Amino acid sequence: MGTPSFSLLWAPALIGMAIGFALYGTSVGQYLFYIRFFSEDHYILKSVFTVFMLDTANTIITGSLYWEMLVTCRWSIAPECTGGLPWQMKANVIVICLLTFCVQWCDV
Repeated sequence: MGTPSFSLLWAPALIGMAIGFALYGTSVGQYLFYIRFFSEDHYILKSVFTVFMLDTANTIITGSLYWEMLVTCRWSIAPECTGGLPWQMKANVIVICLLTFCVQWCDV
């Protein structure tokens, strides 16, 4: 059995990333709507900014991961491209954990 082609290997991830970027655009619109029309909300409710910033960090880190994996390290066999987990995956786990904590905490 041969190795899977590049498109079969990365197509689901790229489709997921495209959907994620579209949902991030929706998140930006919702955040701007909230800031504009609900400016008198209590300070605790303003923690929406923290959630928005963590979502922004998640989107940037994910885009950086795919850029490194698909563009920078496409044909490279350098040790930083082939060994271990990229720093983006480690950072993404931390950001997602913080994001989940903030969303659950703000829901209380």
